[in-house]
Amino acid sequence: MLIKELYDDVNEIQGEVLAPLELWYNEMINKRIDELSILDISRMLRQNELMPLAVSKAMERLIKNPLDGEMYDGNLLYQVVDAIKRHGASVDKQTAEEFIKIANARKETYDWEFAEWKAEYDELLDTFKRLVV
Repeated sequence: MLIKELYDDVNEIQGEVLAPLELWYNEMINKRIDELSILDISRMLRQNELMPLAVSKAMERLIKNPLDGEMYDGNLLYQVVDAIKRHGASVDKQTAEEFIKIANARKETYDWEFAEWKAEYDELLDTFKRLVV
């Protein structure tokens, strides 16, 4: 079932000339949930679109790979934290705790190119913990 068929208030944007984000939105809602890409999830978080779905899919990806991201390692976690701060997005506590456990283990075995990057990820993970647990 397509995303637009799952939600009553989701409709395609109409118009003769659509902006790039409007085109993306129409494409995104014409996908099945399992077809959402990292790009779709990231944009949903940034644009405050279907936030419960966006956060749920983001957390699924982060549990599989705590360093997942569209543009750089850890970028998806940054976007989830930003969505919580800016839009009041929420994360299921059990899911958050599972992610934190996995992320803590993964960050210690990850081959960080620079120590600063690990420190930034540690800080981001601490922020996530404070916001959701």
